[in-house]
Amino acid sequence: MKKLKKLNLCAVALASAALLSVSAVAGFAQSGLSANANSGPSSWNGVTASGAFISGENCPIEVESEVLTFDIRQLIDHSAEKEELLEYSSIFSAEYTFKNPMKNTVNATLAFPLGQYSDLGFWENGEGGHNDKFIYLEDALADKGMYKVFADGAAVAAEMRYTFHEWNDFDFVSESKQLCDGYREHSFFYRDMPVYKYVFRFVSEETDYFNAEATLKNTENLRFAGSYGTVEKGKVITYSVKNGDEVELYSIGGEIDAEAVGWEFYKTSGYFGLNIKRVKAQAVYEPKSAEQITFKEYVFNGYSGGNEASEREKQDFYNAALDCIDGYSKSSILPENFAFLQGSSSSYLLRWLVYDLHFSAGQTIKNTVSAPLFSGGYYNYDPYVYSYRYLLSPAREWSGFKSLEIRLNTPYYLINSSLSFEKTDGGYVYKQDGLPNGELEFDLCAVENPEHKVNYGYTVFAVIGIIILIIALGMAVMVPLAIIIIVIVWLVKRSKKSGGGNGANSGFKPMNTFKGE
Repeated sequence: MKKLKKLNLCAVALASAALLSVSAVAGFAQSGLSANANSGPSSWNGVTASGAFISGENCPIEVESEVLTFDIRQLIDHSAEKEELLEYSSIFSAEYTFKNPMKNTVNATLAFPLGQYSDLGFWENGEGGHNDKFIYLEDALADKGMYKVFADGAAVAAEMRYTFHEWNDFDFVSESKQLCDGYREHSFFYRDMPVYKYVFRFVSEETDYFNAEATLKNTENLRFAGSYGTVEKGKVITYSVKNGDEVELYSIGGEIDAEAVGWEFYKTSGYFGLNIKRVKAQAVYEPKSAEQITFKEYVFNGYSGGNEASEREKQDFYNAALDCIDGYSKSSILPENFAFLQGSSSSYLLRWLVYDLHFSAGQTIKNTVSAPLFSGGYYNYDPYVYSYRYLLSPAREWSGFKSLEIRLNTPYYLINSSLSFEKTDGGYVYKQDGLPNGELEFDLCAVENPEHKVNYGYTVFAVIGIIILIIALGMAVMVPLAIIIIVIVWLVKRSKKSGGGNGANSGFKPMNTFKGE
């Protein structure tokens, strides 16, 4: 497959479930309120779907129709066990009728963004050992064949690809360019660049916890990796350590004189750590642990793909690490490894289905892509409210767009929507020529009028924190009391108004604009 960034006939078509966010339920006039002292989060994240588009100045393919179908027969419980998770069946599908208006053949490579991983999954083995591996539900369902691509009813071969993406707005055009075949070249790093590992052990007879500050010399053409810190004026790296701790320092691009590294040790105390006290300690260099590796080996330190991963997956991981590194300033300490890119608590890898379509002159192709559908939602409703978001705006990049149909096939209640759906026997439907303004946001629930439970947990913690801060600073009594009262009133009002949501779209107001019963 040719590099996507070099396509000139037809650039990249993008569709479907990209980044996860939540559209907040701001409260329901018809529902009652009840207290909820639970201080835990009031919402969870799922996956935001995104509309397909075709970009590129020379791409002639037109879209005659788009049919979006949400088959939501099951509202998943995020606390479910492995067996129940593997039975999850709600899916999303996007059906596009593409037409080639040209008198010549067009070969198009299409990319379908599936979003970052949700927090759904389970641990392999389940014994609690250090060899256990977290399995994302998305990967488990992929193994069951739930990600599918068809062209005129025939299955189309598709590759799962990965790029780096942080939790911010998704830009289809720029991020699709991150997809490329092979190992990406970089202006500074290269795969065989030497990387030197140095291990220091910290010893102190005076204290158990302290800070260690190293001054490095002649490092203008080097980059460093290790614990959090910076290498700025004076080339200083700072560690917070415990007596006996060992830390690894990687020097990328050249060696340093480990024996000549200057160390200073100190502790901080008082408000905001303003009191600095020097500590007697030493940094013992462990020369036997010194090791020279390549930059590629450094990148794959902590990689969980294992030997079973394909060469393409390894290339994507390496390229994602490069994009991640480019987000650090030149003075920043790079991470010790890149395991966090695919960690169990959060993932910075954006998944794509990539496939090819071949159009003869004047040919029309009906292309369908389907994938599991993961919602966001809100715990502070009884029963829970499940929130979905679909980005329609990318379709404005198409060279032609005629009609849109959205089907919600579900037995659940549509309690909120940004578009005017009509009630049907099997769910809800929306039809329109052209694209509507804005994005699609809708919420489902097992009942028509869920009960809203106000979460006072965050309010209590916020007030306690303010009281402690005021006492610590020794401020007068009356002014702090007035501030406390104002904050309590404001937080309670805000909690009632927002429904306790803390998602990415917590300002979203319920519209209740669907038609019918």
